[in-house]
Amino acid sequence: MSTDELTARVEDLTRILSALITSAATAPVGALLTADELSDRFRIPARTLRDMASAGLIPHHRLGKHYRFAADDITDILRITRQQPVSRHARARLATAA
Repeated sequence: MSTDELTARVEDLTRILSALITSAATAPVGALLTADELSDRFRIPARTLRDMASAGLIPHHRLGKHYRFAADDITDILRITRQQPVSRHARARLATAA
């Protein structure tokens, strides 16, 4: 690869990265939910969400004293808190072991 080709590719990458940075900086703030808004969707107290976020148990964004949750955070929260079903046989073993 010649120096001119390499320079052209670096310039292309620079333009692409610049466009990505600009689009990320102008992302809609409305995409973030407050703890109260998310608690309505999850049907749990907002205080529980704030406590879990402050303990580092769930992903979130913190702006000063305010907690905000992006769509990716919500997806991760649902993934983290997912419980696997336990079969009747496994429940019986757990009951006899206790």
